[in-house]
Amino acid sequence: MSHSGYSSYASSKLKSALRSFLPVFEISEVGDVRALLDGVLRSDADIAANVRYVSWKTRVSPAHTSMSITYFEKTHYAVSVVYTASQLEDELHACCRELIEKKVLLVRDTLDGNKIISDYVDVFGSFYPGVKNFSRTWTKGLPIKGFYRLELNIIYRASVAELSYLDICVKRELAKLKIKLFLPDMPPVVKAYVAHNYLAKEVRYSKAREDDPMSKIYVQCAYGALVRKRCVCQGYAEAYKLLLNDQGVPCEVVTGVVKGSTGSHAWNMISTDGKNFYHVDVTWDSLDDGGKRDKYFALRDDELRSSRTWNKKRWLKSGCDDLLAQARAIVAAERRSYAARGVPLKYLD
Repeated sequence: MSHSGYSSYASSKLKSALRSFLPVFEISEVGDVRALLDGVLRSDADIAANVRYVSWKTRVSPAHTSMSITYFEKTHYAVSVVYTASQLEDELHACCRELIEKKVLLVRDTLDGNKIISDYVDVFGSFYPGVKNFSRTWTKGLPIKGFYRLELNIIYRASVAELSYLDICVKRELAKLKIKLFLPDMPPVVKAYVAHNYLAKEVRYSKAREDDPMSKIYVQCAYGALVRKRCVCQGYAEAYKLLLNDQGVPCEVVTGVVKGSTGSHAWNMISTDGKNFYHVDVTWDSLDDGGKRDKYFALRDDELRSSRTWNKKRWLKSGCDDLLAQARAIVAAERRSYAARGVPLKYLD
């Protein structure tokens, strides 16, 4: 018997009934119904997000439990559970990047979800020009205690088909660059260096005001950097992440504020060992008029802290190695070999 007084069989049968959206559940057992229900809901977020209301009756002799269940409209995708504000921000980022139109979340009821989303739009709205608006519906009083249900509907300025086409173009370009820039025996630090140099030298920062909705979308995403070769900071950061992740090198997009600036800025953090992370700001290196294109490659936290603040995830632990020196040393030793096998020399300097 479980701590609810019901058998594991009862728990399994209830879970099966809820997955099947059955309006009535009956079993010849009796116990702590609240504990039974809570255990099942906490074991499966997808089930918990679909159950709107549960009432029940029990009878001791003969033992019998009957539940009446109402549901939300069935969701056809995985539900995420959110415990912190940063987790909710990460879910919003993922929706915008992956062109998700509808998402259901279970959010800890200690969070002020509306404020978090409003703040997110204020800070990051310009990073996703394809997103027009977030429509959200909050439901309280769920059978799973301690959580709200958040249903997000994301409205885009262009059709998802149009935006998906941009992703197809980006994937085609990634396939070309995989052959052009990288070799199987390149260490991760060299791959990070070469990808950085390619973007810093080939992509121009867009300073023009874009009035056309699609043009606004282009400059803010990897499509602008990899296909049109013109973008703003978000485009550089998204493109760099895609290039390195495609090579198995951990790379994340980081957002923050440069001191003295009122707008948000995006750059990356990379890891060559899967443990320690370093800052890479391709945007600023692409703007260096003096010809030095790797000033912002693989910097430590303390090297950036005086000039900017950022939303740092706890697991992005800053390293202390000189990755730029490592990359230069390896490239100097392997320069002829890399060039002989097709890597353009201009991306090795």
